[in-house]
Amino acid sequence: MTGEKRIALHKALQHLINCNSLENDSNTPDWMLADYLIACLDAWNEGVQAREKWYGREPKAVPVSQWPKEREVGGLGSGGQIAMPCEGPWQKQQAPNKR
Repeated sequence: MTGEKRIALHKALQHLINCNSLENDSNTPDWMLADYLIACLDAWNEGVQAREKWYGREPKAVPVSQWPKEREVGGLGSGGQIAMPCEGPWQKQQAPNKR
């Protein structure tokens, strides 16, 4: 995943976490939870590559993460608000079932 795509994914995860108040349970900043989730995805991808190699299959080339310098100083989202509304297609209300 390119650095640009990683930033977009980080912002989207941070946005979803924030809009759903998922950071409240652990009292952890949303940007830190987004960092953690991306690190989980990276670990999964490394594990899949190791499995492929173990089975004798050719692992796919995975580019090295290219995080911007901001990540080293407390995450991409620290110190700023996301400029996205907390509405999205995942939040559309469905009509209640009539019984």
